Amino acid sequence: MPNPRGPSDGPAQALPDSSPDTILTGVKKFLVGVAPGGLMLLGAVALFGSGSFLDSLRTLRS
Repeated sequence: MPNPRGPSDGPAQALPDSSPDTILTGVKKFLVGVAPGGLMLLGAVALFGSGSFLDSLRTLRS
């Protein structure tokens, strides 16, 4: 009687290990994707923390 699950070539095999080059490429892609947002966040913090910006907001509200 044939096996309903299909042919079996033996026990399940684990995936091969990732090479260090593949891991570094993934990290580089992540950093390149996140860097513009990080720079924008740093710029926003610097802008909101500057005294002249806060003074201009106070004069607008008065």
